[in-house]
Amino acid sequence: ATLEGTVLRIHPRAELHEDESVFVADMELENPQGQLRPGMNGSAKVSSGRRSLGWILFHEPWSRVRQTLAW
Repeated sequence: ATLEGTVLRIHPRAELHEDESVFVADMELENPQGQLRPGMNGSAKVSSGRRSLGWILFHEPWSRVRQTLAW
């Protein structure tokens, strides 16, 4: 089954699971039919949209400059 949800937190360190490095994430999911139970796990693809290389490299420094100049 395919489910959609919101990633609340991604753990900062990869863990070794079945000879693969994985990042554990906490997600918020709808469970209207009660199919999901505590302790269950699965795999996911994360989609975050596209950004230009310039935005990726410079958005954080630019935000800091704006905050500094805004007082």
